[in-house]
Amino acid sequence: MNFTQIECFVNVAETLNFSESAKKLHLSQPAVTKNIKQLEQELNVTLFNREKRGVSLTQPGTFFYRNMSDVMFRTQQTIDEMHSKLKEVSRYVAIGYTDSTVEKRFLPVVLREEKDRLAHVQLILHNFNLNSGIEELLNKKCDILLTTRDNVSANSKIKFIPMMGGHFNVILPKNHRLSKRNSLTISDLAHQKLVFFNTRQAPPEQTRMQNDIRKQADKLSFQIGDTPSIVVTLVKGQAGIGIVPSFIVDGFTEGVEVVPLEYPTKLTYGVAYLESNWSEELSDIIKIIQRVIKRMYVEAGHYL
Repeated sequence: MNFTQIECFVNVAETLNFSESAKKLHLSQPAVTKNIKQLEQELNVTLFNREKRGVSLTQPGTFFYRNMSDVMFRTQQTIDEMHSKLKEVSRYVAIGYTDSTVEKRFLPVVLREEKDRLAHVQLILHNFNLNSGIEELLNKKCDILLTTRDNVSANSKIKFIPMMGGHFNVILPKNHRLSKRNSLTISDLAHQKLVFFNTRQAPPEQTRMQNDIRKQADKLSFQIGDTPSIVVTLVKGQAGIGIVPSFIVDGFTEGVEVVPLEYPTKLTYGVAYLESNWSEELSDIIKIIQRVIKRMYVEAGHYL
């Protein structure tokens, strides 16, 4: 499978006309047909219904198009951005983030300040899950990870700069009977349906806390959320109660109630980077992140 085959497929899926797609791609019609046949052989499926009255997508073809059209769009967008930015920017810095509530608030501010202060640096945002984040940092797919100390502390090649402290929050549906409490304990959750964070993507302290709850509750009812957004969505839908770090979901999150969990572990959120990848640009970006977080959260009294 190669880029040309996918490009031919996406174009024909959009035009439903081999001749028109060939003109758009500056290829001959036989070349377009050949590329799509090779792609079908590679996937072992038929992507198009070829009939006298025209061309249409098969069910597998529709599925493949829905997924690959986004890939093609992002690929073309990246190429266009490279062409437009290459002469203006001398350094790219990729920030890996998990799409938490807090990151959604401070990252736009970081981007604005970076644009004003570091004109020669282009920030690229890369969404990752905690299961793959360390590998992406080690492989230099990302220059910086926004993560927790416990997620990276076991790797000696990775350095961590703390930005703010935190704790675990219990995330409740609106008007839940436990939402009026100032804090909750694990025993308060014993007979509640819970939404746990997927342990394959959760930091070690999250996994440890969830295991403690399982040990203390004999008949525990729970389901799994793969991302912070899914956990919040499940809670909003009254599918259960979530427990996540305070810098993932806080009291400003709309549609849910948040109550601190009485749990001895204190959490630390910050910036991780590969020691061998340190540079002046990286230092400047980290200082901006640190300044924005301090202004938005620490000085306001949150997460201390």
